[in-house]
Amino acid sequence: MQWDNFVSRGNSCWRIQGSSSGAVEVSAKNWSGGANSGVYGKTRVNDGRWHMLTAVYNGASLLLYIDGQLQKEKAYNNLLKIKGVEVMIGENSQERGRNFKGIMDELILFKRSLSSKEILYFYSQGRPE
Repeated sequence: MQWDNFVSRGNSCWRIQGSSSGAVEVSAKNWSGGANSGVYGKTRVNDGRWHMLTAVYNGASLLLYIDGQLQKEKAYNNLLKIKGVEVMIGENSQERGRNFKGIMDELILFKRSLSSKEILYFYSQGRPE
């Protein structure tokens, strides 16, 4: 399966990526280097339409929202590894060749987790008519 990286801190930290089937994955690896934990969306995003992808880590769970709607939540209470690997948009620094093919705009990284109300608000403001 071919993966296209949207944004990541390599494979050993966290990543948001799309598969060749159009599914979206949010994956994280804990600070001690344990196994990856991932959530996969149900909505396909390779349909030529605008989509808003939102990944949230709230200290207890990984959550994936697509177009303002919660797709999947998975318990994850490990510390995220946030140092040692650079953040890249459209590429994965530890798995080269996973280039995103498309158009992205308004990428925002927050220092806190967003609520579902905040995510729905951003979606309602950014969605093209």
